[in-house]
Amino acid sequence: MIIPVFTLTTRLSALLLFSGWLLTSADTVLAQPVLVQPYASKTIRIFAPEIGGTGDLIARVIAPALSAALGQSVVVDNRTSIITIQAAAKAPPDGYGLMVAAGIFWIGPLLQTMPYDPFRDFMPIAVVATAPNVLVVHSSLPARSVQELIALAKARAGPAQRSGLR
Repeated sequence: MIIPVFTLTTRLSALLLFSGWLLTSADTVLAQPVLVQPYASKTIRIFAPEIGGTGDLIARVIAPALSAALGQSVVVDNRTSIITIQAAAKAPPDGYGLMVAAGIFWIGPLLQTMPYDPFRDFMPIAVVATAPNVLVVHSSLPARSVQELIALAKARAGPAQRSGLR
């Protein structure tokens, strides 16, 4: 995977990117009254996937810039895949619980029933990084294109496994 690069250059950029509700419950966001106190009057928590992954890297690059721009502490809260999403969904919809949405957030509901709907339960407010997905195969596998990989999978007996063709 290619590691995305994120640059935050000005206080205005930080305020525009993180002006409130990054991935909080959509239905409750619309029902909330305007905040009486200025935003960032307490610690901001960024829920991020496992330590060392792309989502963690993005959160750790964003956190200091956001903290400097808003004058408030920002902590990165790492949890494992679905637990990250569940924690973010249960956080109060006050703009102090943010989440970096990575692969499992979008792909999970396509593969199995999940306890959330990414379009109904969360409200994205900013794209902070992009990373292309790359399909790779072991060098010993005789497939050099997606078409060859599909043909090889069809030709082999049994279903293709997630970890490779057997």
